[in-house]
Amino acid sequence: MKEEELLNLIDKINTEKCIVILGPHLATKDEGSILTELNTKLSDVDKVTYYKDEDVLGIAAKTRNNFLQPKINAFFDEYQPNEVYELLSEIPFSLVINTAPDKFLLKAMKDKGISPSYSYYHKGLPVENYEHNFEKAEESEDRITTHIYNIFGDYNFHGSLVLTFKDMYEYLYSIMQKDNLDVELRTKIHDAETVLFFGCSFDRWYFQLFFQLFLQIMDFDDDSDILNSNNLDPKKLNTKNFIMNEFSMDFFEDDASKAIKVLNEAVKSGKISWEKEDAFDGPPPKVFISYKWGGESEKLANELKDTLTEKKIVVKIDKEELPYKGNIEEFEKHIGQADGILVVVSHAYLESEHCMYELSEIFNNGNFVERIFPLILSDAKTFKSTDLGIYKDFWNEKIKDIGKEIAKDPGKAGTFMDDINKYNQILKDFDDITGVLKKSNLGDVDEHRKTKFDVISKQIIKSHRALLRMAE
Repeated sequence: MKEEELLNLIDKINTEKCIVILGPHLATKDEGSILTELNTKLSDVDKVTYYKDEDVLGIAAKTRNNFLQPKINAFFDEYQPNEVYELLSEIPFSLVINTAPDKFLLKAMKDKGISPSYSYYHKGLPVENYEHNFEKAEESEDRITTHIYNIFGDYNFHGSLVLTFKDMYEYLYSIMQKDNLDVELRTKIHDAETVLFFGCSFDRWYFQLFFQLFLQIMDFDDDSDILNSNNLDPKKLNTKNFIMNEFSMDFFEDDASKAIKVLNEAVKSGKISWEKEDAFDGPPPKVFISYKWGGESEKLANELKDTLTEKKIVVKIDKEELPYKGNIEEFEKHIGQADGILVVVSHAYLESEHCMYELSEIFNNGNFVERIFPLILSDAKTFKSTDLGIYKDFWNEKIKDIGKEIAKDPGKAGTFMDDINKYNQILKDFDDITGVLKKSNLGDVDEHRKTKFDVISKQIIKSHRALLRMAE
C-alpha cells in the first residue's frame, strides 16, 4: 500500500468516515469463495443442484425445509476462517458490511473482548419483524463502536439466506424498495468518504447490481474513495478494467490480507485509535509549546500550532501570548500550570535559562508524565548518561561563574540571586526531568510530520480527558 493511501485511510478510519465491505473470498485459505464451498457441500444432498456459473443452487422445497438448515449451521459453526479476521477485529472500522452470511468477524471481536453491534438483512421482511435477532452494543462517548451488518442474511436464520435463483429475485426486489434498509445503516453509508473492499471479486452480475444500489445510497461523487484489494485473478483483467471504469474504483497494490495487516500495525503503533476524535463535549485541551526561539525548533513549534489547532486543540505559543515587555518569569510559571505542554527539545533548549526554567516549573506543578509531550531534535543529547552529564556540568559552571562575579564585587550578590535560584532549581530537577524525557520521547519528528502529528494529537486528547476525570 502506498504511503499516501495509508495516510488517507488512517485519517478516514479515525474520523469514522471509512467503511468496509467484506466479500466471500476473505475467509478461505486458498482465496476461493466460502459461498462456493458451502454450495459445493450442499450439492451432495439429494435433490439439490449446484449451478456453478452463477454460484446458486436449485433446491426442492421439502429438501430445503427439512434437511438443509442443520447442514448450513454445521458448515459455518465448524468452519475455521483464516487468521485475517483476528487482525481485522482489532481495527476500529465504524461499519463493516459482510456479503456472506457468516459471523466470523463477530466471533473474532467477541473473543478479544470487543463488543460490536450486529444485524442482518432479511429479504422480504421489514426491519421491525426481526430486530429481536440483533445484537446492540452499548454506545460509548469515547470509543468507536463497530457495526457489523450481514447484507445477505444470517446463516442461523434460514429464510434470510440467498441460495437459489428465487431467493436472488426476492432479495433484489426487496432490497431495492425505498427505505427498506435500516435508517442508521443508510446514514453511515451516506456519510462515508472511503469504502474498502476486502475479498470481493465483482465477477457476479448480482454483486455488481448490489454495488450500484450501494453507490446510490452513498451518494457517490468524485471526492469519495472506493478502494479494492488486489485479489482478482490476473486472468480476469477484463473484469478488473470493467470495475475500474464502471464504478470509478481504484485498486491498491496489496491483497486483502496484506492491507489488513498494514492497518493492524497502524493500530498497534497508535496511528489508528479506538478513541473517538470528536466525541468529547467537555472543554477542549489547552496546550503550550515550550521551545527555544529560532531555527528548527521555532519552525517545528509553528507547524505544531497550525496543525493541532485544526484538530480543535487550543495551542498557546509564547511569541503570541507574551505581550511586549510582559513578565517572562510569570509567563513561564503560567506555562507550568497548563493542561499539557509540547516540549521541543534541542541542544540549545537544554542550555537555555528560560527553557529549562519552564521545564522545571512544569515538573513542579505535578502530573508531569501525563502533561508532557516531548519531541526531541537530533542535536539534543538526551539518551546517554555521559551526554546528560555535559549539560549538568554546563549549569554547574553557570553557578560557578556567578560565584566568581560575586567574589569580585560582593555588592552584586543581590543582583544575581534570582539567577542562582533558577539555576539551582534546574539542577535539582534535572535528573528527574531528563529521565522522563528519555522514556516519553514521542519518536522521529519527520514521521510525525508525515501523519500531521496524528499520534501526538490523540495522546493530548486522551491525557486531557484523563486529567479531567481525575479532577472530578
